[in-house]
Amino acid sequence: MDGVNTQFNESNEVLTTEEISLLEWRLKKSRQELTHEIEEKEKILLQFNQVDLSNQTEIETFMHSWGIALKDLERLSDLILAQRRYLNHIQRALQRIQNGTYGICAMTGRPISKDRLWQFPHTALSEEALHKDESNLENRYAIT
Repeated sequence: MDGVNTQFNESNEVLTTEEISLLEWRLKKSRQELTHEIEEKEKILLQFNQVDLSNQTEIETFMHSWGIALKDLERLSDLILAQRRYLNHIQRALQRIQNGTYGICAMTGRPISKDRLWQFPHTALSEEALHKDESNLENRYAIT
């Protein structure tokens, strides 16, 4: 079958090579944008680390120049960590494309639905795996 990958999703639809290429393009674009965003946030934090915290004027000048408040700096650190985790998911999805396992659930070994891949191209889990994990958590942590 020309241009068709032999990977099937949960509803037995074939993922074509073109679809996988488009999802790969989206992942690479997201990786590029995310990397840029992380670099910009880290630049702000790095510059803030050079501010004399005993000098209120210097702090205010820094905050004004970046248009942020002190409380935003704490959020930047948390956001960078979250973005780095997401970037890691993107990197792993791109690796799965390269090794031919993209679209296969890491937990169940079954294909992930096209709809799910289009919505979350970085995902490694099918909806079935998510539901299975939820019920395991509910059973493990249920209050009786």
